[in-house]
Amino acid sequence: MKKNLPLMIAPLALAALVFSSCASGIHSRPNIHGMISRVGYGDNVAYILGSMHQGRANWFPLGPTVEEAMARADVFVFETDLELAESPEVVEYAQKLLVLPEGTELKDVLSDRGYAWLTRNLRKFNLSYDNVSVLTPVGLSFVLAAMGNEAAGLKSKYSVDDYVRQFARANGKPAIGLNDVFSELDLVFNVPMELQAETFDDFGSSRSKRNDMSLERAYAMQNIAAIVTMLDRSMAEASESALARHMHYAVFNIRDRIFAEEIARLLRETAEPTTFFVTMGIGHLVGGNHGRVFELLGEMGFEVEPLWE
Repeated sequence: MKKNLPLMIAPLALAALVFSSCASGIHSRPNIHGMISRVGYGDNVAYILGSMHQGRANWFPLGPTVEEAMARADVFVFETDLELAESPEVVEYAQKLLVLPEGTELKDVLSDRGYAWLTRNLRKFNLSYDNVSVLTPVGLSFVLAAMGNEAAGLKSKYSVDDYVRQFARANGKPAIGLNDVFSELDLVFNVPMELQAETFDDFGSSRSKRNDMSLERAYAMQNIAAIVTMLDRSMAEASESALARHMHYAVFNIRDRIFAEEIARLLRETAEPTTFFVTMGIGHLVGGNHGRVFELLGEMGFEVEPLWE
């Protein structure tokens, strides 16, 4: 590798694209239900919870319905295999996707507008261009999102995913993934360079600054309507950018179907009666073009029973 990266991006920082947010000022523990819903098939049951991939310590424990479902679970299921995601092989693969080809720098691939924004704003993150010059534009956007979340007090160790993962570990329960971790990385980071050139073009614009309520605050309050509004807005704005359209399709449309089909397979093909507890980003559950897992399961013939309403 040509230079040291400013920090190692956790391979599962995928949802920084969807769930980057700002400080909310919420200090009391909310009753987080995550749109928890039940899907059954024969003797098998899946409880499906909408998570957020960064959070705060005061979010836990989760709502009683969620905690009770966790206690009943035999197997815990995440977007991908979280244990494998921390392996040296995956870290090495992620780094290859995050570093530009030898002899290429950010200034060679970004648009003039995007490069101008980057050079003006890197100091806000205590970074210099030399720190990040070898990162791909999309890779750098994840670095900056992770740093922004950290500055706002949001930490991955307080994510709903990690809380559920620690519960599974403490109770000796197996954990599996809905999608292969290498496929997850490819979907988000293996983006055509001509599209990556648009990264940062709209950063700092009045459009991207508009934020009536942070996604973190909406999640902490379990304001599903606000989350839907934000995702609808994001989808509308994505239509104006080829990169954003590509990322939206990869993060939501493709992965929604992968997640729904794997849940269906687990329910239909697991011979021993099993209760699964499935955790995925809440953006995959809220409905519409960007959160269709529940809808897709319904189209496959499963009855989705909301336990949170």
